[in-house]
Amino acid sequence: MLSVENISVHYDRVPALIDLNISVGQGEFVGVIGSNRAGKSTLLKAISNLVPISAGKIMFDGQPVHRLPPHQIPPLRIAHVPEGRQVFPGMTVEENLNLGAIIPTAKKKRAEGLELSYSLFPRLQQRRTQFAGTLSGGEQQMLAIARGLMLDPRLLMLDEPSIGLAPMLVKEVFEKVTEIQKLGTAVLLVDQNVPLTLGCIDRGYVIENGRVVIQGSADELRGNPAVKEAYLGL
Repeated sequence: MLSVENISVHYDRVPALIDLNISVGQGEFVGVIGSNRAGKSTLLKAISNLVPISAGKIMFDGQPVHRLPPHQIPPLRIAHVPEGRQVFPGMTVEENLNLGAIIPTAKKKRAEGLELSYSLFPRLQQRRTQFAGTLSGGEQQMLAIARGLMLDPRLLMLDEPSIGLAPMLVKEVFEKVTEIQKLGTAVLLVDQNVPLTLGCIDRGYVIENGRVVIQGSADELRGNPAVKEAYLGL
């Protein structure tokens, strides 16, 4: 479904991604792990065309999408949940959710989207008339994910959803993302919580200095000596 082929990204003249390749199949759960500034968030921004690539190509359903303007990515049913949640604090929970149904096909399914969002995140339903800025950090993260879900995405991209959350909330967020994937939505997850990430994904990639250095199934990554030493503390 998604194929990122030999892409490079530069900030000014500094390389952020170098000849990088990843793929995500229909309904698959794929993770990207790596240290700070490894290029993980840049990868998601490149797929959303929020940063331009300087080489390579990005294909979705066999069609090149790397030259499309950013506003033409959501109609492909690619949802990007950015790092830092970025909810609209002066709007209610439900108003934030409705903004996620930005494309015509999602607008037609807005009622179903709200029903699914509230079934996955009951606390959001309880707070649907509350301003998003008054929610806890965990609730805001749930809102950000649910807002992405309102697009009725084929691919849901999540950038560091565990940052700043208490351990119990992190576990809950990962459980909900796994539920979403089991409903048939492909997920591309970037997160520094490597043990939880490896417990959810089908396959994964390790990025260092803008390059993929290790890839494989979750079991293969868990058993890799370099991953165990650098990311699992073993």
